[in-house]
Amino acid sequence: MIIISQYDVLVDIYAHRKNRRPVFEERTCYGQLDTIIVCRLPPYQLWSPQAPLTLVLAAIRQTNSVADPQTGVHHYKELGSLEMVDMGSVQGLVGRVYNRNQWAIIDRGGELMKAQFINNDEVSEVEE
Repeated sequence: MIIISQYDVLVDIYAHRKNRRPVFEERTCYGQLDTIIVCRLPPYQLWSPQAPLTLVLAAIRQTNSVADPQTGVHHYKELGSLEMVDMGSVQGLVGRVYNRNQWAIIDRGGELMKAQFINNDEVSEVEE
């Protein structure tokens, strides 16, 4: 069974410029959910509080999808590279339909399914 998911990531728009300070922009992506990995990490001095930490990661094979300018429906022909993302950024599962030698992504989630990214600088200012 193929599971296609929608996930949100922050992408450095200047990643190709080595010495430029990163500027991140939020992007919604689609991909085939390959594996869910649970990592249990022991307590460590640098973490606050010093308690065990559990990371849940998703291995997702990207779709190289392009949105149709008239309908906004994303289409793709093949899958791209595999990337690891925090499972918290996976917003939901979507459907797909094969039509005219390509896959169309059926996303019924709308704008309500969005990840919320928190800037660590803003959080530390609020806590002080």
